Amino acid sequence: MNIRDVQTYLKSIGLYAGAIDGDAGKQTLQGVLALLMSQHVAGIEEWQASRRLVAAEQLLCRIAGIDPGQIDGLAGAQTRYACEVFDARQLNAGKPAPAIENWRDDATAPAVASRALPPVTSSKAGAPSSVPQWPRQSAAAMDSFFGPKGANCVKLILPYRMRLAWDLPVGVSEISCNAKVKESLERIFVRALDHYGADDIRRLRLDLYGGCLNVRRMRGSSSAWSIHSWGCAFDMDPDHNALNMHRAQATLDGAEYDAWWRFVEDEGAVSLGRARDYDWMHFQFARL
Repeated sequence: MNIRDVQTYLKSIGLYAGAIDGDAGKQTLQGVLALLMSQHVAGIEEWQASRRLVAAEQLLCRIAGIDPGQIDGLAGAQTRYACEVFDARQLNAGKPAPAIENWRDDATAPAVASRALPPVTSSKAGAPSSVPQWPRQSAAAMDSFFGPKGANCVKLILPYRMRLAWDLPVGVSEISCNAKVKESLERIFVRALDHYGADDIRRLRLDLYGGCLNVRRMRGSSSAWSIHSWGCAFDMDPDHNALNMHRAQATLDGAEYDAWWRFVEDEGAVSLGRARDYDWMHFQFARL
C-alpha cells in the first residue's frame, strides 16, 4: 500500500480533489485528517502526519475487509501483514489472494530439523524442575486450559525494559499475559538477562517487543484464532523475523540466540521458527 492508494480512496469519497501523485502534500494530509475524524479515531490531534498516514492505511485495510488491528497509526506486524494482503488483492482484481492469505497451517506444516541446543546454566534462575505440559493448539483445548480468549490475563513486570518494535522510543516495562504462563515467561526473561547482560540484550534486539495478548485471527489463516488471543504467545523483533521469513533471512536463527531458545524450550514453549521455519519472531505455550 502507498500514498496513491490513500489518495484514490479519499478522492472516491470526496475528501481529496488533487492529483493521484503519491505526494503527501497539504491537500492529501487534510483529506487524511478528515477521514480519521469521520471514523472517530481517538488521539489524532497529537499525531504527526506520518502516523496519520499509517492510520489511513489501516482504515483502508479494514474497509477492504482485512483486519489491521487497532487503528493507532503504528505500523506493527499485523498492520504490515494487512497491507501485504491489500497489495496482493489489488494485483488480483480485488479478490482474495490465497498464496498470501491462506498459506499457513501450523498443524499440518511439515516439521523442520533445527540444531540441538546446549544446556545453559544461570545464577539467578534455573530451568524449571520439569518441563510444563501445555495444551494442543486448537481452540477447544486452548479454551479448556487457558480460559476464554482474552480472559484470565495478568500483568507481568518485565525483568528488563523493552522497546516497542514499531515505535522504538516507546518503552515497555510490563505486558499482559495469561496467568498460567506468567511464571514461565518471567523465568525466560530473567535467565536471558542473566546470561546475556543488558548490553547484549540490546545488541541482539532481545528487547524489541512485538506483542503478547491480542485477540485476533491468525495471520496467514482464514479461520483459526491466533494463539495471542489467549495471552500465551510472544513476538520478538518482528522486523528481522517476519511471518514469512525462513531461517536464511531470520536473525533469530543465529547461533548467538541458542541460549535464548534453550530458555524458551526449557519452559515447554514452541518456537514456530525452529519447529516450522517461519514466523521466527513467535514462540507459544501451546503444542503443534
